[in-house]
Amino acid sequence: MTPSRPKGPSRDFRAEGLLCAIRTCSTTVSDLLARHPRASLLRSKAAEEDAKENHASLGELLWDELVTGERSHLGRGESYLEPGRGTPAQFWLRRRRLDEWGRRRDMGGLLPPPWRRVLEMPAHEARDFCANVGIEMLVGASRGQPSQKLVPWLGPLGGDLAMRVIEQLRLTAASPAPPDVAARWRDAYSRCSRHVQGPRIASALGRGLLAAMYRRLPQDQRETAARVSRSTLPTLLSEDEFLEPVAAEELTLGRELMARLLDESEAKPWAEGELR
Repeated sequence: MTPSRPKGPSRDFRAEGLLCAIRTCSTTVSDLLARHPRASLLRSKAAEEDAKENHASLGELLWDELVTGERSHLGRGESYLEPGRGTPAQFWLRRRRLDEWGRRRDMGGLLPPPWRRVLEMPAHEARDFCANVGIEMLVGASRGQPSQKLVPWLGPLGGDLAMRVIEQLRLTAASPAPPDVAARWRDAYSRCSRHVQGPRIASALGRGLLAAMYRRLPQDQRETAARVSRSTLPTLLSEDEFLEPVAAEELTLGRELMARLLDESEAKPWAEGELR
């Protein structure tokens, strides 16, 4: 026996979906405006445009404001802006991203400038920065050491990085690290080279020094760093105690290294994957 169909009008999900889309699209601008923090200002702006007979719609004003905010945040990256118009979904995604940029900027103001710059680095740049700090530590610790002992001592770094340390020793005129600090860094290098090889040694050394400086930031600054960082670097630094305990002069030298490398990176960004 064939079951009977339920009485009543049939339900077509496609028709219902179309009706839903029509209802949603008809309220797109009002929905956007209702949730905007400066809704009254935008309404006033629209009235001014109408008075001038420019007849800019509220939707156009919302898009213009979004693009202006993106230009303000991106600065030199302006050429990478997305189109000035799009769908409502694209508007909300870009508005959400712009709000996130603003949050990073506002909270970043609570951090010292060098740390803001490090925390804005993507993960691969943060790894390279740690490695470059480690190379600078080895340069400072190696200065004044006899070359016949230095070359085999740097062997665990691998040929390329060992030559880089030697080349920087030859070209730079920076003073050596204080004797106690240099001895600690040489000891840290020897300990590290028993467990890892090549670029990982430089990364571990640099991360250890950055970690010692990071943990001495005030608690509120460390909490801010963890929220705004583009990488997991704050988590890694909070857990890394490889160089502990550190002396005051070691921290001072670390801050100088950090500032100098960041200044150099402004002129020549780290090459992606250079020290992996």
